[in-house]
Amino acid sequence: MTLSWLELASVLLLPLLAGMGLLRSLGLCFEDDRLAFGGWAYLVGSLATGMLVLVFLLAELPLEARFLAPCAGALALGGLGLAFRRRTEPRPPPAPRTPRGGAFEERLWIALLLVLTAITLLRMLEGSLHPIVEGDEGRIWARKARWLFRAGGFGPAFREIAGAFGTDAHLDYPLLNPLLQIWTFAHAGDVLHVENRFAIQFSGIALLWVLAGALRRRMRPGAAAVLVLLFFHAQYTGELARVMFSDGMLALGLLAAVDAWLRWRESGNPAWWRLAAIGCAFLVLSKYEGAFYLLAALAALGLAQLFPGDALPGPAPGSRRLAWRVRVFGLLPFVAFALTWTLNAHLGFRSDVANESALASLVADPLGRLARIGTFFLERAFVRVEQDEGFLAVFLVLVLACPRRALHGELRPLTLFLGLVLAGYVFIYLATPRELEWHLLTSADRLFYQSLPVVVLAVAHLGARVLPARLVGSGPEVQG
Repeated sequence: MTLSWLELASVLLLPLLAGMGLLRSLGLCFEDDRLAFGGWAYLVGSLATGMLVLVFLLAELPLEARFLAPCAGALALGGLGLAFRRRTEPRPPPAPRTPRGGAFEERLWIALLLVLTAITLLRMLEGSLHPIVEGDEGRIWARKARWLFRAGGFGPAFREIAGAFGTDAHLDYPLLNPLLQIWTFAHAGDVLHVENRFAIQFSGIALLWVLAGALRRRMRPGAAAVLVLLFFHAQYTGELARVMFSDGMLALGLLAAVDAWLRWRESGNPAWWRLAAIGCAFLVLSKYEGAFYLLAALAALGLAQLFPGDALPGPAPGSRRLAWRVRVFGLLPFVAFALTWTLNAHLGFRSDVANESALASLVADPLGRLARIGTFFLERAFVRVEQDEGFLAVFLVLVLACPRRALHGELRPLTLFLGLVLAGYVFIYLATPRELEWHLLTSADRLFYQSLPVVVLAVAHLGARVLPARLVGSGPEVQG
């Protein structure tokens, strides 16, 4: 290992501490969710650290830990300072109590999460046995980070290096992954080929704890443990822990945003709105598909208002109108998208997928391509269940069997969102300019995994409505 233990601690702990401080400044504390708080801190702190590195790149400041690390520490202290100013603000009423289980069941649940965290760490170490020299992590993510670090910014030196390569390097991809690698490089003072995985791989641990907190809020420990175990056993949960692809980061941002939005609708606490917006910005900066999920979410919220009958529940009384300084957080994901687009336009980077050949693919034998895509998706959902442990099949069956429950209250936009996501997946492969079967085989499993944690969350919410309360612990009963 190239980094010393002190340098490694700085790489991993400073963003976490910065995230904790910033979460406190948002109005959230450890008591709001003792399971998910660390995962949220990783998300918020990693985003803040990445933006700090971006500022250094834009200003062409020295990419050295002696300058970057104190700035990250200042973020943590600044967040705590803002938190003390919020101590006098009235807090909204707490959310409904978490479903209870027995003391022994609760202890087993915590022990399970600790064991799964340890296994994830072992998977990360296993991945570290191989240097980053090939595959997408070397060809796409590490290559861009190395070039930016060597060039020291986005100036002529970087453009000269990038100009020697075609679109195969995917230089137009969002920046958060390479920025976190550069944060690691700055501690070593040179390019690395192993330790730069760690800051990205830790999204797997954060995802595990955020999912655990989201499920535990709805279900008793035993029921939540079953779902977490199945998710952990899914094929890509293990594979993404060993590499530094951005799919795990995107899945984390999407789950955190959806879960925070649900908590905001339930409690009216504006802190959850802020966290949902930051989660959306995180996923948009992780990978291009993040913009697709954001668009699907906006469309689902719009469609949810068109349904007749019961109104979509809003925040708690007295908290319906968000102050302008809270609403402005909703602009963060759009600012993140504009940042990626502006940089790509300035540098002349273009996508090799979203081009005129994609439009030609849409009109080239659409029915035949749709049949092949549909067959592949159905096989993946109902036959090749090792990819997602059958969660998508269970969700589809529950929606078809209990449509009124699936479209009632806060589950309506969530169900519509996942429906639009599946339709969007079909559109992506209808429009692909690449050979269809090859593109399905090489990317579909990773694409489906990005939304898998939200599918698990939807199954938990539906299960809490459909199954007997003694099995799941609680859940609002809905007539129909």
